[in-house]
Amino acid sequence: MSFQLYNTWQTLGPFPIGMREQDFGADPLQAFGGFQNLHFNRETQYPSELAIKGKVGWTTVKSTLDNTIVPSFNGIRWQQNETAFGWSIEQYQAWFRGSLRVSQPSRLLIQVHGVSSFYVDDRMYAGDLYSDKTTHHLVELTKGLHRLDVRLVHDVRVFGGGHGQPRCRFTVSVRPLEATNHLPDDPFVNGTAHAREMVKQCILPSFIRSLGFAGAHGAITLQNLLPQPMQVVSIRLVLNAYNAAMDVSTILRPAALLQRPMHTMLVSGQQRNIGFCFDLTNIKDPIFQHATSIHTKVLVTITTAASTFSLVDETNLVTLDWRVEPVFRYTFVDFDESVQHAYTKRPRVLTTDTNKPILLALHGAGVDAGSSFWTNAIAQQEHAWVVFPTGRTAWGYDWHGASMKNAFQALDGLEKAVALLTATVEGTPSEDSDWIVGKTTQTARCGDPQPFNFLVDRGDFISVGDRHKLIYLGHSNGGQGAWHLATHFPDQAIAAVPAAGYVKIQDYVSFANWVSHSYVDPLLFGILESSIAEFNNDLHLPNMTGLPVLVRYGADDDNVPPLHSKKYARILNQCNKLPAFVEISEVPNQGHWWQSVLNDKLVNQFLTQQIKQPVQKSTDTPFELVTTNPGTIGPIHGIQIEQLTIPFRKSTLQGKVKDQVLQLTTKNISAFRLVDRPEVAIMVDNTLFHFDQDHHRSLFVLDHQKQWKVETQRWPKKNQRSRQTYGPIHRLYESSKALVLVVPSKPSTAARGQLYEHLALQLAHDWHLYGHGDALIVTDDHPLITYEQVDLNAENWKPDDDEDDPAWHVFLGIGKDNQAMMQTVSASAVNIQLGRHSVAIASNHFEDPGTGTLFMCPGSSSLCLIVYGVDEQGLTLASQLIPRRTGMIIPEWVVINSVAKEQGLGGINSAGFFNNHWEAFGY
Repeated sequence: MSFQLYNTWQTLGPFPIGMREQDFGADPLQAFGGFQNLHFNRETQYPSELAIKGKVGWTTVKSTLDNTIVPSFNGIRWQQNETAFGWSIEQYQAWFRGSLRVSQPSRLLIQVHGVSSFYVDDRMYAGDLYSDKTTHHLVELTKGLHRLDVRLVHDVRVFGGGHGQPRCRFTVSVRPLEATNHLPDDPFVNGTAHAREMVKQCILPSFIRSLGFAGAHGAITLQNLLPQPMQVVSIRLVLNAYNAAMDVSTILRPAALLQRPMHTMLVSGQQRNIGFCFDLTNIKDPIFQHATSIHTKVLVTITTAASTFSLVDETNLVTLDWRVEPVFRYTFVDFDESVQHAYTKRPRVLTTDTNKPILLALHGAGVDAGSSFWTNAIAQQEHAWVVFPTGRTAWGYDWHGASMKNAFQALDGLEKAVALLTATVEGTPSEDSDWIVGKTTQTARCGDPQPFNFLVDRGDFISVGDRHKLIYLGHSNGGQGAWHLATHFPDQAIAAVPAAGYVKIQDYVSFANWVSHSYVDPLLFGILESSIAEFNNDLHLPNMTGLPVLVRYGADDDNVPPLHSKKYARILNQCNKLPAFVEISEVPNQGHWWQSVLNDKLVNQFLTQQIKQPVQKSTDTPFELVTTNPGTIGPIHGIQIEQLTIPFRKSTLQGKVKDQVLQLTTKNISAFRLVDRPEVAIMVDNTLFHFDQDHHRSLFVLDHQKQWKVETQRWPKKNQRSRQTYGPIHRLYESSKALVLVVPSKPSTAARGQLYEHLALQLAHDWHLYGHGDALIVTDDHPLITYEQVDLNAENWKPDDDEDDPAWHVFLGIGKDNQAMMQTVSASAVNIQLGRHSVAIASNHFEDPGTGTLFMCPGSSSLCLIVYGVDEQGLTLASQLIPRRTGMIIPEWVVINSVAKEQGLGGINSAGFFNNHWEAFGY
């Protein structure tokens, strides 16, 4: 082996750190030079309020055989600290130093599982915090001794808390690649180490016996381990179907790439999901249709500047008989054009009823959506389908943002998958005993021994139901997600069953113990925290007034205390003006989870009642809409808020019907649209409007004289914002296409060029790891940037109410290195100027060494995120602020300096939002 990872690690800690604070810096050791510049010395101690006598020192720890390090710190009174501050005080940080000896120049695959960041020598890499073990970094090392510095943060949400000594660990993974820098001439190279490492994962839908694949899309995850870029040219499928008698049917099919050829490039070290679609609907081979297993080969043709070759992924699929196994996986194209998957549990009885409800079941943090542990937790329904979305990954984004959009897109995906499966009903051969075409009085019940019959007419499709009659349900993080969807998209729901859901992240693991609080101006912190106010479910509870809710939790829950659920119930009862509107189920002697938490007599009776006799929504009942960001809520009571007078401030719209007139009173709202209201007379802030004809989707806008009018012209106007172009920056992960990361084609120095590529790789890695998302890394002279841009400010570009959210481009640059970035900013309406060594926000100039900024900006057919530094340190600090996980308090623009490495938010110079004309305001 060309390397040796030593098992003795030096450690220094623990020190305080807050939930989601580490990406701001907030490292007390920076005051003493930073861990990278400190040397092991058992006599030296450093201050930490977590320890007895307020000091901690150096120790050593041995790793296990699999390179796992389990820290243990003596002299820490964890229980005493927790008595005063709760389990959030267990959110500590500590540093670990290991040694890696390399016997010859090598290319290694390195990852640290259980941490969010680590260093190889002086270069920082993104870790695998949730230990998904799906990513590695390609690192080239010279012969000699190299240093691994690992920053461990005991994340209470990941490792738990409240049990005395915090229990966390991390594992170091180092794997060698072959010494060769090129692949062999053999066009099929899956036998080489390079190729085995380059193919990471392949996603295909379940195969339903007698019906086919539950979806027409797949995705293969590749990592480019070559020193040069590579491009995916084509994908083919080879299917070998086997039945019980071992008869074989071989089928070869080309697959169509979802991305254009220009967009399937992977730079060296990058990992991407390449989506494809395939058509197998016309295959009538009985061996294939009734196969008990299918061996699948996915052949991927790759080209580089020097050669063309193929990679192969092989998978064995056990086919499903959905009469016996009601849960299956289906694939679909998600909101960002990537291929994702979800799971569903079919009902006992299949019908063509398009008005029946659908159950949307949201899993808890770290739970595999397809695990039987979760899918068995919700009973199979008589007529209603149950959808188990992934939220993109097991942790996802707390069912906010990309996870929320994935859940809704999974509903559309199921409809298409079922239509694909049942498309063969018409004209199915009569000898197929599983299918009887035509009207029948028999029911199609899962597990029945009699032939499998559908209640359909010839040519009809099986219906999955009405996606605007949803029942949101979930547990833990999924319970919080059920509350979030119910408060932000109540018009799509008929009921909710949130179990053990927390109110918001700040209440779950308190932000009170942030290091930054000792340094940051409280006004600035308030502005920063307002960037995640849209996720404060309690603030938005008035939106779900009238929606039936069954609140469920264990009386002895020590993970999400019952106080959260009871707080929800109390506020919602107040909103409804009924002291017992919310049905509460507190189960004695149960903790956070038990197998029947969502599947017992009480829950199933509630579900059955809502499915059979849903509460009819009244348009006469007084209501209130609440939002801080209309970009992340749907229509509520038939009204979609389009624009706020002051963005990201609490805004309300109160409504009531009197004498057949819809009377609306607004606060901080400057535009809204009627989506589904029956009234023809509408009074908005004492201005009366009469409609002689259908007013569906009528847009009301507050003009410059503060008078309401019905807008009949194109809106929004040039350089004007609406909900489609509202941030905050975390909304870049809601991009309607793959993220485009733009780096300079002509960096001022070679070292800067390496830094740009490295930072872009880290950003792409994080989007892939935490959101299973896709990113394209290009230079500022790439045709995608130079030829495909359309001015977002132009009159011919209009984000109307039916248009998807925009795509996002991310530009990285120091000084004026990135020409496309400089042109985008100078041509935009934002009042931010970038100099060679400075940044100006309105009249405020920042030019100290280590200064960096990131801000949103219009400038193409996409929204843009500008990541800029006056030097290398400034760019690195700014890039770390891109909110890769939930709970990062980043608004629409931020200016940071090197003080942040020690003081966290104390190193934020300025931050805030943009008004409706892209003018910065804030701190």
